[in-house]
Amino acid sequence: MHAMTYTGGAQIRRLPFDAPWTWLAAGWRDLWRAPRLSVFFGAAAAAAGLLAMFILFGAGAGALAPLLLGGFALAAPVFALGLYEKSRRIEAGEPLSWKAVITPNLPRFSTIAYAGLALLLIYLLWIRAGTLLFALFLGQDFPSVIVGDYPPLYEFATIALTRPEGLALLAVGTLVGGALALVAFAISAVSLPMMLERDIDVLTAMSLSVRAVTQNPGAMLNWAWIIALMLVLSMALGYIGLVIAFPWIAHASWAAYRDVVRFG
Repeated sequence: MHAMTYTGGAQIRRLPFDAPWTWLAAGWRDLWRAPRLSVFFGAAAAAAGLLAMFILFGAGAGALAPLLLGGFALAAPVFALGLYEKSRRIEAGEPLSWKAVITPNLPRFSTIAYAGLALLLIYLLWIRAGTLLFALFLGQDFPSVIVGDYPPLYEFATIALTRPEGLALLAVGTLVGGALALVAFAISAVSLPMMLERDIDVLTAMSLSVRAVTQNPGAMLNWAWIIALMLVLSMALGYIGLVIAFPWIAHASWAAYRDVVRFG
């Protein structure tokens, strides 16, 4: 029997540290129900990632690749709405179709838009912080970064991994990026699936999401680590891994929402 914390009409369940493995199992089952629907979203995510990397490296800004990875992770919950809808329909016993998952019926489109805007603002702050830190620590080596001209990735990696100022940049950048990622995760962990299912305003949904994270720090931080690891491994495989990893994470995120939040 799990303990519950009451927040308005919602109950936040307290879950064990290993709860994410249950969510992953549920997400895996949903992925392979009408798998073409899920793989479509995964293939679209992989194609978008490859295109973004092609543009980034084509512009000679390969050093910004880590920021691109962060942006993808922040945007993923918004682009996974169709996958949440698929899981919702499976749970409710409703029929699955391309139209249903590609254009889900949202109770309030504005709430999704506001949530997306909040994540976008965090991402812009992340980019700004990253570029300022780059200029602060490596500005003498790459003075052109002041005007937005970044070095190739191999040059950046060589200095970042072999020079004290490069290692300092990695350390401080990881701390700053991790803090912003934690904020983004806290407000979006269960809020996007919640806003898909219920007519609820964005502030209430995000507040419940933050409470779900703070009431379950072990389980939710474990879940955040698993998501990060899956995304990094997928991108290390040339983004092809996202074909499976992206829908799997999305379906598991629906399971997480349904497990941690209960409405009376």
